[in-house]
Amino acid sequence: MYSLTELGFMQGRLIDPPLGDDLDWFPFKNWKEEFPLAEKLSFDYIELVIDRKGSLENPIYSFKQRKKINSLFKKHNLKPFSCCINFIIDSSLSENNVLKRSCKIIEYLKEIGIQFIIIPLFGESNPDNSDLSLIKNLNILVSKAENLKMNILLESNIDTELLLNILSQIDNQSLGIVYDVGNATFSGKNINYDLDLLSEKIYHVHLKDKDRNGRNVLLGSGLVDFTNFFKLLIKYNYKGSFTLETSRGKEALPMAEKNLEFVRSNFK
Repeated sequence: MYSLTELGFMQGRLIDPPLGDDLDWFPFKNWKEEFPLAEKLSFDYIELVIDRKGSLENPIYSFKQRKKINSLFKKHNLKPFSCCINFIIDSSLSENNVLKRSCKIIEYLKEIGIQFIIIPLFGESNPDNSDLSLIKNLNILVSKAENLKMNILLESNIDTELLLNILSQIDNQSLGIVYDVGNATFSGKNINYDLDLLSEKIYHVHLKDKDRNGRNVLLGSGLVDFTNFFKLLIKYNYKGSFTLETSRGKEALPMAEKNLEFVRSNFK
């Protein structure tokens, strides 16, 4: 059985959204409510989110609210740990204005004490071999993070060889990978092959499960072979963290409790 290290959840997944199970919904009005819920469920951290619309209502953009985030982490025995910069999914990181905004966000996250900055290379920021401006801007982000003693983690569904090529072009110990086992499984990737090639650069794991239609479902009820995945983590001596990027279902909190039960049943 695998020994569990840090376990967190994606911001916004413990609260019911106004329009069903909208996984892109951000709790602008009640984001503070998740901190006591996270403590009650014995999570180690909340993975913060810069929402896909990049709304300036996100508390990360306010100095006062950043101080509040800091105080809530401390009050509820949670650690500032990771954040997903999701607005680059709809705004290409190849563009300099997006790069500048991302650099500013990293500075804000440093104030809070965030260690891992997750860069989701999907949508408008999905890379290919010819996108030299994306590699250039990633290099700038990684250098900035390194100077601030932070890490940039790439999350992507691109071919493993292309991802390795990007890593080799940047070649910095402050750059790593988030491995999302739900996305990898649904996209038909060979998990064994991936971990064999990428294990040394996987600093963080997103846990989710998906059905045949790509819908995010209760852990253990979809396509992911978690037994094999956890065995591979043992094989490659993974010591990193895990974030539940799971479905809220009809009721967010009971669903989170079920997902937690599944995860902890697979760990010491």
